[in-house]
Amino acid sequence: MINIERTVDISGPIQAETLRGSEYTTEAYAHTFVVHVLDGGEPVTLTGDVSAYALLGNGASFLIEGTISDGAAVVTLPPVCYEIPGRWQLAIYCEHTGTTTDKTCIYACVGNVVNTVGNPQYDPGGVIPDAATLAAYITACQTATTNANTAAAAAQALVDQWAVASVADTKTYLGID
Repeated sequence: MINIERTVDISGPIQAETLRGSEYTTEAYAHTFVVHVLDGGEPVTLTGDVSAYALLGNGASFLIEGTISDGAAVVTLPPVCYEIPGRWQLAIYCEHTGTTTDKTCIYACVGNVVNTVGNPQYDPGGVIPDAATLAAYITACQTATTNANTAAAAAQALVDQWAVASVADTKTYLGID
């Protein structure tokens, strides 16, 4: 987990920070943002809810609930933020003393997720651990299909043999040659 701790002053405009480096689609950790808020250089008492809005590289957006801890807004990105390659954006909002409107944006940032080299499959449910395992599953399915087809052919041969024997037995029983 990567902790990003910032102190921001909301008396001026909020500038979106571009996070350095890229994250990979197979990484399972999350960023945790800890944002201390000042207003004109003075600490602000955060009250109420903390929430963040994320926009992923595929255009999907969602709400992330945060908390207040030791006077700071805390938001942890869920794993879904690392499943879609591309640029993601995050804006953190909270209520604080002196707020006459709804929540105030206290922090914004931009990050980037790239495909992991050698493991480019899209697997949001985490069902396929890696490309080698996927290849093993495909081989196992091909083997199972071959075995099933062999068994079906053997069963059909028995049915055909029974049908011929049944006709011969019936003719003998009826005295027909």
